[in-house]
Amino acid sequence: MYDIHCHIIPGVDDGAGDYHEAKKMLQFAYNEGIHGLIATPHYNSSFKDGDFELWEQSFKKLKKIARSVNKKFMVHQGAEIFYDSEVLKKLQTGAEITMAGSNYVLLEFPYDISFKYLEMYLINVMDSGFNPIIAHMERYVALHDLDCVESIKRQEVLLQVNTSTIVSGSFSKRRRMLKLIEDGYIDAIGSDAHNVTSRPANWAACIDYLNKKVGYGVVERLTTEVYEKIIKEKRAK
Repeated sequence: MYDIHCHIIPGVDDGAGDYHEAKKMLQFAYNEGIHGLIATPHYNSSFKDGDFELWEQSFKKLKKIARSVNKKFMVHQGAEIFYDSEVLKKLQTGAEITMAGSNYVLLEFPYDISFKYLEMYLINVMDSGFNPIIAHMERYVALHDLDCVESIKRQEVLLQVNTSTIVSGSFSKRRRMLKLIEDGYIDAIGSDAHNVTSRPANWAACIDYLNKKVGYGVVERLTTEVYEKIIKEKRAK
């Protein structure tokens, strides 16, 4: 299994505060069955070029820590991008904020964004040659409407749901996400982990619940397929 959404690079956002905490998060993930992940610190258009230097330095140390957990534990650089028009310009000029150096991008929007603008922004991203993944899609009011979900799925936009929603979300939200998973609308589960206390990965509980509800085959797809697409495209570039 693989995690495509976690805040584990130390000291760059509101995720892991230091290398000790990052190692705890890596060990926690590995113990619950995760064998690779894409680190996705928050990114927005206010970032300066120098911020990437901190990312790079911290990420190199994170990779070493991952190897100390297990020599085969793969860690890749990504970002959770808060979208605006300036971010699109950054992407177009080659900013290192895609998923593992591929053309996939993990995108976050205002939770109350209208579907009209959400769809328009996604089209802009795709027209620029990128493959959008919507982070924690369960949070967007516009995507409570199944017609809207179907509309963006027809455009091959990928949808990610957080483990915490499956484990501890409200009954109505869990039921809605389970139905979307059963009907094939959800492409990936991600932890969105920030630490091992208040915002842990929740992998074991999530996988146990989904195995019972939808079966191992569906769980394997949700925890493997998108990661493998990203890594395959990375290698092909």
